[in-house]
This record gives sequence, structure tokens and C-alpha cells, in this order.
Amino acid sequence: MDNFYDVNDFIVFLFKKWRVVLVVIILGVAVFTGNRAVSMIGSYMSQDETSEAEVSPVTDPDSTEPMWIEIQNIIKITPGQDENSGPTAEQIIEAYRKLCRSSSVLDTVSEEWYESEKEEYQNRIKKFHDYGYILDKELNYPYALRDFYTQFLINNDDLNSASRTQYTYDERYIAVGFKSTDESLARNITNTYTETLTAAVQESIGEFSYEIVDESVLYDLPGASAGTQTTRVASSSSATASLITVNQIIVQCVKGVIWGIIIGAVISILLVFLMYMMTRKIYLLSDAKKFNVPILGMGFLKERGFLKIRSRFHTVLEGGNWDETGHKKLVKRIVETVEAIDSDKEVCVTGTCRVECLEKIAHELSEAASEIKIGFVEGIQESGKAAKIAGNENVSFILVERFGESLKDNIEYEVTELSKLEAEILGMIVLE
Repeated sequence: MDNFYDVNDFIVFLFKKWRVVLVVIILGVAVFTGNRAVSMIGSYMSQDETSEAEVSPVTDPDSTEPMWIEIQNIIKITPGQDENSGPTAEQIIEAYRKLCRSSSVLDTVSEEWYESEKEEYQNRIKKFHDYGYILDKELNYPYALRDFYTQFLINNDDLNSASRTQYTYDERYIAVGFKSTDESLARNITNTYTETLTAAVQESIGEFSYEIVDESVLYDLPGASAGTQTTRVASSSSATASLITVNQIIVQCVKGVIWGIIIGAVISILLVFLMYMMTRKIYLLSDAKKFNVPILGMGFLKERGFLKIRSRFHTVLEGGNWDETGHKKLVKRIVETVEAIDSDKEVCVTGTCRVECLEKIAHELSEAASEIKIGFVEGIQESGKAAKIAGNENVSFILVERFGESLKDNIEYEVTELSKLEAEILGMIVLE
């Protein structure tokens, strides 16, 4: 717990554990994004079957109750900011509201689809009667154009209601549609009505950008005439089907990535904090300084890329003298310092890190030295040779330790034992 209040040390430790942070963030992104993607793609792939199952009450005219199917195209409009950049939202919405009931628009649609809907009316009226929605006398009611026009929809309202509705002009979406008891016919008429009405609006107020971004489907049982007794087989008075689009899947996946990064970053920071508090190894310059041994320098055992950047980065964060060449300059400077102090003494490299590391540093020190003899020996915990050598007054020790490998307790034991033997410790080299 001795590092608990040192925020700077924790930040350094966090940067040194960047791989842990990256892995946790990647896992967070994979979990959040993968979960959403798998769920939505599965729903997207099966929505055709789901839609078919939901529509099944109206596909069998002999055994299933009739239902109104309201199809609406959701149109996203892109208005201009002023008259110079195109029609404004207020102008576009007002044009849709006024022209939705215009004779030119309705006549164009009716010329193409009125007869088809009239045939559907004959099937519909019979089923309405069979299920008790209408009286016997209503079977003989004719189907006229005015009945056809009542089936058009604007923003979920029929044309009469839509003309009286107060709109808010900050909206950017308009729903245009048609209702029928035949879903395919309702969709075809909706598409024709959308194209015809939008073309009339553009002709009236000028060109503007728009896009059909979605389709709304609403199933609703018909209303019963007064005095009738209905025999319903549907489990609900209405049902809705919202189709999943590719855009929705992409949006949800992007949200999953963002949430995965945020949650992953938080979890990784907490995880690294626990590692920082509980580690028994040295990771920081401040850890190495606690043994009251001079720090001769710090470098990198493996000379991988970006050494100069890494060394400067560590120097800014921790201070100290990091060798940007790896440890070549460090070795040369240590040899020059030792030879200047006493060239008659021998130097023994030891430490708690692996013997291969000790041998490598000793070999490089020996190559750089011209006046002193340099050797190496395993740490005092691993071999008794260090204790024997420590009794020689002509031998001085250089400790070599590694961040992320050397244990704090082992270093403390090593320094304590060498001090008991009155061995001279020139200092410590710390490598990463």
C-alpha cells in the first residue's frame, strides 16, 4: 500500500501495462458489439418469416378473421435553411398537408389502383359480415371513390384528420401510406401514393432532398357496426411489426463499439490498479530507489523499435537516465566511471534476474573495459559464490535487475546480505 497516493507512479504503471488495457478494451468491444450484431442480424435474417407469421391471420380467407393492414413509408426530408437553399421544413410539411387530398394526386393513384381495391372490397365486406362486424344490409353497400380516398394515410391519420392536424415544423419525417385488408395491395398503393404526392410537392414548392428510410406496418381489427355481435379469433385488437434495417444494425454496432471502449477502459484501469497495488515485482524507478542503492542507469534489454521515443517517454514520466540506445551508452558510461574511481578493483555483476541477463551485461561491460576485470555470478539466493566473492576487498558489485521480473523481497534480501558481508555495491542497473 505504499504507492497508494502516488498518482504519477500509477500513471507510469498504467502506460507500462498498455497491453492489458488494449486486450480488455478489445474484449469489451467484441462482447458489446458481437452481442448486438448477433442478436440484430439474427432478427434481420428471420424477419421475413416473422412477418409472414404475423400476417397469417389475413392469408387464409376461409378460416381467419379479416384485419386492416396499414402500410406507411417513412420519408426523411432534408429542408433548406432559407429560400435560397431550398424549401424549408415548414414549406415542405405544409405542402404535404395541403396536397395529400388534392384531386390530381388522388386521381392519379385511383386510376391505377381503384379497381383492384374495389375487388378486394368485395372479399372484405363478405368476411366482415361472416365475423359479425357489419349488418346484413351493409353487404349491398357499393364501394365508391370516396371510400377509396378514406383509406389513404398521412402520419397515421386519414386525409380528413391530417388536414386538421397541427404540425411542428422541426420534424424531419413524414409518413405516407394506405390501408387495406390485402397487405401486398396496400404496399403497392402506398408506394404509388408516395411517389405521386412527393412529386406534386416538389412541383409546387421546388426540389428538396428526401429518402424513404423505413416502412411502418400496423395490423388492426375492423370496427363493428352498431347492433352487431362479432366473433373474434384474433388474440389482440392490434399488432405491430417493425422491420429491422441494415442501417439500424450498423448504428447499434457502432454504439456497441463505443460502449465497449468505455466499459473496457474502466474495467482495465480498475484491473491495472489492483495489479499496481498487489504486485511484488519492481516496475517503476521509484521501486528501485527504495533499496538505497545508487541507480547507475536504466535501459532496454531487448533492442526493439522506437527505443528513442520510449526512453524519452519514460524519462518524462519517471525521470532518471534512460538510455535511448538500449543500454550501450549506459554500459560505456558505467565502465568509464568505475575505471576513474579505482582501476585496480574487480567488478562482479550479480542480481536476482536470470543468469542469461547477468552474463550478457557482464560480457558487454568487459568488452567496454580496458583496465578492470569484470565477471558475473548468480544472485546470492541462488548460489554461495556471491557470498564468497563478497569477502574479497578488491571486488565491487553491480546489481542488475529487470522491471516486471525481479521481486522486491529478493532484491531487499540481496542488498541486506551483501551489506552484512561489507561488500561494496557500486550501484544498480535496471533493465526493461
